[in-house]
Amino acid sequence: MPDLVDAFRRSVEAFNRRDLDMTASIYAPDVVWDGTEMGIGRFDGRAAFRAFLEDWLAAYDEVKVDAEEVLDLGNGVAFAILHQNARLIASEGYINQRDGWAFLWEHGLIVQVTVYPERDIDKAHAAAERIAESREQAMSQEPRTSDLVELTHRQFEAGSRGDLDAVLSLCAPDAVWEAASLGTSFEGVAAIRGFLEDWLGAYEEFGMEPEEILDLGNGVVFAVIRLTGRPAGSPDSALMRRRPLVFIWVEGLVAQVTAPSSDIVEARAAAERLAESKG
Repeated sequence: MPDLVDAFRRSVEAFNRRDLDMTASIYAPDVVWDGTEMGIGRFDGRAAFRAFLEDWLAAYDEVKVDAEEVLDLGNGVAFAILHQNARLIASEGYINQRDGWAFLWEHGLIVQVTVYPERDIDKAHAAAERIAESREQAMSQEPRTSDLVELTHRQFEAGSRGDLDAVLSLCAPDAVWEAASLGTSFEGVAAIRGFLEDWLGAYEEFGMEPEEILDLGNGVVFAVIRLTGRPAGSPDSALMRRRPLVFIWVEGLVAQVTAPSSDIVEARAAAERLAESKG
């Protein structure tokens, strides 16, 4: 999984640059951001949270947020103290505010945030530590399938419904998509998004269903998917193809996807050799 501390600090830095796509990229599509303790309200879903951030920034000529402290408490629980120094539009005075953020992570994404005012920071920190301890006890009693298999399956589900934000939220910013059959590659999330948008845009109906997802170890995942689609302008004809895909995961994010031009058996053997070489 990605380093929670570094990922959160990068998100804060992106906010200061007003890069809300990068800011929101570490939040799950169904994240719950709860600022009721601050009198702000609750926002359900990444889109609602992003809209809140847009409104927040729009109210200020200058905004600078510093992550004074970010602590990974373990078991998907983290706590941060943020300090905001901001100047409202048409105002000469600055607002200084400190608050505490307690948040939960799953599969490399933030799924829940609770924000507390400065007066409650110590209490919130202690509560977050208790949550981390209770989650450790609960997780020790549950059998777990491969996290990478589950994450890969989530990407396919998102792709099938055309949710590219969810697909790309699990990709590293510098991820590479190797399209061997096309003889080209796409580097970076923006380029991959453009490729996928063009691909999906060619179909009026599209679906992808994983037949097999295997964690081969050392961050290598092999999948066989069944693609079905009806091209735009073809009311009667439907296409169905089975294709292999090879994923390389690094710290909970996809670093590379390869769509081999070889058949499934050859692609699986190549993926197994890749996993062994990375061991």
